[in-house]
Amino acid sequence: ANTLLQRHKTCLVTQPDPTHLTRHQYCSKSRGTNLAGKPVLTLFTKECCQLCDEALEDLGPERLDMVELREVDITLEENEHWFNKYRYEIPVFYLNKKFLCKNRMDLDLFDAEIKKLSQET
Repeated sequence: ANTLLQRHKTCLVTQPDPTHLTRHQYCSKSRGTNLAGKPVLTLFTKECCQLCDEALEDLGPERLDMVELREVDITLEENEHWFNKYRYEIPVFYLNKKFLCKNRMDLDLFDAEIKKLSQET
């Protein structure tokens, strides 16, 4: 619980605590193609989304290393469509542009979809 509280508090300060990971450390800001060949996990989020941080914490570094994580900030003007669709549902996850889950991370589903993708290649 302390870790989550620390993570949530970082939204309120300008300098985050360097001793814990934030979702931005996992996030690819690149909008280009995925050169690593990893599946793309898209997180529809907004600033200071504690549930989003908890979902990424649930995934953990091992699972996050299997994907290229991209964030979509639904509060940005260019993402109005996603805001209207998901404002009460975040976190929302897509895997390779296909809806995966919302409100929280479904780890069993994530693992099954990653396994399915690995068998396709």
